[in-house]
Amino acid sequence: MNLFNRNKKPKQQISGQDEAILAIKHNAQLFVDEATDSQLDYSVQSLSTVDTILDEASQHDLNDQAIKQAIKTLMTKAGSYIFEVAVRKYGGKVFWYDKFDQPILVIGQPQFEVSFLAYQKVQDRLKNGKEDAIPFYFEGIENYIREQRSALIT
Repeated sequence: MNLFNRNKKPKQQISGQDEAILAIKHNAQLFVDEATDSQLDYSVQSLSTVDTILDEASQHDLNDQAIKQAIKTLMTKAGSYIFEVAVRKYGGKVFWYDKFDQPILVIGQPQFEVSFLAYQKVQDRLKNGKEDAIPFYFEGIENYIREQRSALIT
């Protein structure tokens, strides 16, 4: 995967539910298209490939000014892919979360509400390493959904 492909910029959420969903779908597909040597099929199992890609990216100096924008782009694309995996499996609605300036996916309403910030998790994975592994994070989301317990998972 060309981790720092600057030619294909992700779409940013502008306004409204429909635009957010379209932007996430678009960004997730960019992530898949750029990961030509991997098997990203929107399955839960493919999140281990996402984790490997993020592990490779985290080997760079993330404080380097030249890399910061590329990392933000990667965060948007990988986070969108994680959202899309969740939406395909569980449904849900995307909202814009002003406090974190990023989308949030809410699953299970009205019976329960599991909400999570995939972009934030990608950023944490890049910064903290394997302790913030994406498959483990997603397993936590699935546990709350299975138990129909409300939670904001960050």
